[in-house]
Amino acid sequence: MNVPFHMQPRETVFMRKVMKDFPQAQSDTIVRKSVEHARAPLNLGKAARVDLRMSGMIIEEDHQIRGTKISWILSHDLFGSMPKSMLL
Repeated sequence: MNVPFHMQPRETVFMRKVMKDFPQAQSDTIVRKSVEHARAPLNLGKAARVDLRMSGMIIEEDHQIRGTKISWILSHDLFGSMPKSMLL
């Protein structure tokens, strides 16, 4: 992922799972989380590894707006402090 010039580049290796009709009928959930993989070894010289604890979306019909509602879930750790300017 691209970051400001004063930070080290970030990378993540994750597994994705798609669940149909979860958590209820006619809604779908896509979940991602960090994993270790032999084809993506940790190389601290190139980038800092992001620990994606959980990320995902719940996609469901919303009859009140006659459309689709997407709920985004995100929990990650960038292995170190982030500049306060990125948190505002």
